[in-house]
Amino acid sequence: MAIITVFSERLREALDKSHLSQKEISKISKVSASSIQRWLNLENTPSIEHVESVAKALGVSVFWLLGGDGSNEKKASEIVSSIGKFSKVPPKILDMIVEVEGEHLWEQLEVTLQALTERTQEEREARLKTETEKT
Repeated sequence: MAIITVFSERLREALDKSHLSQKEISKISKVSASSIQRWLNLENTPSIEHVESVAKALGVSVFWLLGGDGSNEKKASEIVSSIGKFSKVPPKILDMIVEVEGEHLWEQLEVTLQALTERTQEEREARLKTETEKT
Protein backbone atom coordinates (compact mmCIF):
# COMPACT_ATOMS: atom_id res chain seq x y z
CA MET A 1 0.00 0.00 0.00
CA ALA A 2 1.33 3.45 -0.89
CA ILE A 3 2.44 5.66 1.97
CA ILE A 4 0.03 8.42 0.92
CA THR A 5 -2.85 5.94 1.16
CA VAL A 6 -1.74 4.86 4.62
CA PHE A 7 -1.33 8.50 5.59
CA SER A 8 -4.87 9.29 4.44
CA GLU A 9 -6.31 6.33 6.37
CA ARG A 10 -4.35 7.16 9.51
CA LEU A 11 -5.31 10.82 9.26
CA ARG A 12 -8.99 9.88 9.02
CA GLU A 13 -8.61 7.51 12.00
CA ALA A 14 -6.87 10.17 14.10
CA LEU A 15 -9.53 12.75 13.19
CA ASP A 16 -12.30 10.33 14.19
CA LYS A 17 -10.63 9.53 17.51
CA SER A 18 -9.96 13.19 18.28
CA HIS A 19 -13.65 14.09 17.93
CA LEU A 20 -12.49 17.33 16.31
CA SER A 21 -13.61 18.62 12.95
CA GLN A 22 -11.27 19.21 10.04
CA LYS A 23 -11.86 22.92 10.56
CA GLU A 24 -10.82 22.68 14.23
CA ILE A 25 -7.68 20.69 13.38
CA SER A 26 -6.99 23.23 10.65
CA LYS A 27 -7.07 26.06 13.18
CA ILE A 28 -4.86 24.20 15.67
CA SER A 29 -2.31 23.02 13.11
CA LYS A 30 -2.39 26.16 10.94
CA VAL A 31 -2.92 23.95 7.88
CA SER A 32 -5.84 24.83 5.63
CA ALA A 33 -8.96 22.70 5.90
CA SER A 34 -8.93 22.33 2.13
CA SER A 35 -5.43 20.80 2.28
CA ILE A 36 -6.56 18.31 4.90
CA GLN A 37 -9.56 17.42 2.73
CA ARG A 38 -7.32 16.91 -0.32
CA TRP A 39 -5.07 14.56 1.68
CA LEU A 40 -8.07 12.57 2.85
CA ASN A 41 -9.25 12.29 -0.77
CA LEU A 42 -5.74 11.30 -1.98
CA GLU A 43 -5.66 14.39 -4.18
CA ASN A 44 -2.45 15.88 -2.80
CA THR A 45 0.66 14.95 -0.82
CA PRO A 46 1.51 16.97 2.29
CA SER A 47 4.89 18.48 3.07
CA ILE A 48 6.73 17.16 6.12
CA GLU A 49 6.06 20.45 7.87
CA HIS A 50 2.32 19.97 7.40
CA VAL A 51 2.49 16.33 8.50
CA GLU A 52 4.29 17.44 11.67
CA SER A 53 1.76 20.20 12.37
CA VAL A 54 -1.24 17.94 11.90
CA ALA A 55 0.36 15.10 13.89
CA LYS A 56 1.02 17.46 16.78
CA ALA A 57 -2.52 18.84 16.64
CA LEU A 58 -3.96 15.32 16.68
CA GLY A 59 -1.59 14.04 19.35
CA VAL A 60 -0.07 11.32 17.20
CA SER A 61 3.44 10.73 15.93
CA VAL A 62 4.60 11.59 12.43
CA PHE A 63 5.77 8.03 11.92
CA TRP A 64 2.43 6.61 12.93
CA LEU A 65 0.70 8.88 10.42
CA LEU A 66 3.14 7.72 7.74
CA GLY A 67 2.56 4.04 8.49
CA GLY A 68 4.95 3.25 11.33
CA ASP A 69 3.70 1.42 14.37
CA GLY A 70 6.77 0.65 16.43
CA SER A 71 7.65 -2.36 14.34
CA ASN A 72 9.67 -2.76 11.18
CA GLU A 73 6.75 -3.64 8.91
CA LYS A 74 7.43 -0.61 6.76
CA LYS A 75 10.85 -0.11 5.27
CA ALA A 76 12.69 2.90 6.64
CA SER A 77 13.57 3.89 3.09
CA GLU A 78 9.86 4.20 2.24
CA ILE A 79 9.31 6.48 5.22
CA VAL A 80 12.37 8.62 4.51
CA SER A 81 11.59 8.99 0.81
CA SER A 82 7.98 9.88 1.54
CA ILE A 83 8.91 12.78 3.78
CA GLY A 84 11.15 14.69 1.46
CA LYS A 85 14.37 12.69 1.26
CA PHE A 86 16.02 14.32 4.25
CA SER A 87 18.59 11.58 4.43
CA LYS A 88 21.47 10.98 2.06
CA VAL A 89 21.80 7.44 3.40
CA PRO A 90 21.18 4.88 0.63
CA PRO A 91 17.82 3.09 1.00
CA LYS A 92 19.48 -0.34 1.23
CA ILE A 93 21.49 0.84 4.23
CA LEU A 94 18.34 2.15 5.92
CA ASP A 95 16.61 -1.18 5.35
CA MET A 96 19.57 -3.04 6.87
CA ILE A 97 19.47 -0.75 9.91
CA VAL A 98 15.76 -1.50 10.39
CA GLU A 99 16.44 -5.23 10.21
CA VAL A 100 19.15 -4.99 12.87
CA GLU A 101 17.52 -2.44 15.17
CA GLY A 102 13.88 -3.49 14.83
CA GLU A 103 11.16 -1.64 16.67
CA HIS A 104 13.45 0.72 18.59
CA LEU A 105 14.54 2.24 15.32
CA TRP A 106 11.23 4.03 14.79
CA GLU A 107 11.80 6.10 17.90
CA GLN A 108 15.37 6.84 16.85
CA LEU A 109 14.24 7.79 13.35
CA GLU A 110 11.61 10.12 14.76
CA VAL A 111 14.22 11.94 16.88
CA THR A 112 16.56 12.12 13.89
CA LEU A 113 13.78 13.40 11.65
CA GLN A 114 12.94 16.12 14.14
CA ALA A 115 16.59 17.21 14.27
CA LEU A 116 16.85 17.20 10.48
CA THR A 117 13.63 19.16 10.17
CA GLU A 118 14.87 21.76 12.63
CA ARG A 119 18.21 21.99 10.81
CA THR A 120 16.43 22.38 7.48
CA GLN A 121 14.28 25.15 8.94
CA GLU A 122 17.34 26.89 10.38
CA GLU A 123 19.13 26.65 7.03
CA ARG A 124 16.06 28.04 5.25
CA GLU A 125 15.85 30.95 7.70
CA ALA A 126 19.58 31.68 7.36
CA ARG A 127 19.29 31.64 3.55
CA LEU A 128 16.33 34.03 3.68
CA LYS A 129 18.21 36.32 6.05
CA THR A 130 21.23 36.35 3.73
CA GLU A 131 19.02 37.10 0.72
CA THR A 132 17.28 39.88 2.62
CA GLU A 133 20.59 41.43 3.66
CA LYS A 134 21.77 41.45 0.03
CA THR A 135 18.82 43.57 -1.03
